[in-house]
Amino acid sequence: MNCKQRGNCLTWCLMIALIVFMSLLPSKSLGTEKRVQRMAPPRKTGKDVQRLLPKKAPTSYIIVVGKAVCSLKHKVSFPYSGTITSLSVRSGQAVKKGEILARYRLTPESLLSLNRRIHAPNVAKEEMAMIEARLGVTLTNGHIPDEVVLKAPIAGRVVWVHPELRTGARLDPVDRVFEVGVMNPMCLRAHVYEEEVLRLVLGDSAIVQLESLPGWKLRGRVSRISWTPLSLSPLKPSYYEVEFTTENKDLILREGMRVIIRLFKPLSTKPGDRQ
Repeated sequence: MNCKQRGNCLTWCLMIALIVFMSLLPSKSLGTEKRVQRMAPPRKTGKDVQRLLPKKAPTSYIIVVGKAVCSLKHKVSFPYSGTITSLSVRSGQAVKKGEILARYRLTPESLLSLNRRIHAPNVAKEEMAMIEARLGVTLTNGHIPDEVVLKAPIAGRVVWVHPELRTGARLDPVDRVFEVGVMNPMCLRAHVYEEEVLRLVLGDSAIVQLESLPGWKLRGRVSRISWTPLSLSPLKPSYYEVEFTTENKDLILREGMRVIIRLFKPLSTKPGDRQ
């Protein structure tokens, strides 16, 4: 066999080997895929898979995050269009019930409309009393003074002032220009999961820590427990709103501040017991 014939034989052998190798690739990949499928863990079924939250280990401590809110809060409306002539308070200032917060002058349109109502022949005493309460002044002989006032509905602190409320500003009627709230005691509202809310009772003691001041702590008590969850959807976990009350003598707590609330509740020794 000459060199040319040997070269042709070698070429044919290489081509046959390549064809055999390519034909084996799909069967090898399929075998690998089958082995991977056989190695995959079986799919879990049962009640635990249906839980929307993982089962937590029982503990004597209940830790939740809440926010501070005023224990009582009233808003002050701006009933008629007018121009602010003076402001008597600022945000955070303590006020007494009936104290003047601001003075304003009615617009000609508002003044004309009120005069028509006041001097109507069939005006009722109740309507006159309502107008006087809104204006913050007493109408003598049906006369509206040049300036009327806004008064504090309760004793507390001015916790919110309308950003457009300033001397010389003209405002149309709005539902809220001031908010006066009671800040001592202060309320703390938190959302507690159903397994933990069942262990709480009114009066339970808690340790309150301000998130922005880690070293500052207060004592609080459970003052309200909701019996309706925040969502009734079966696809969502059930959280209940729980309210705590704490002293705020130094007024460190302000509305909206986040707090960490810790309660120590020994685990029940008998089913159905609540500590």
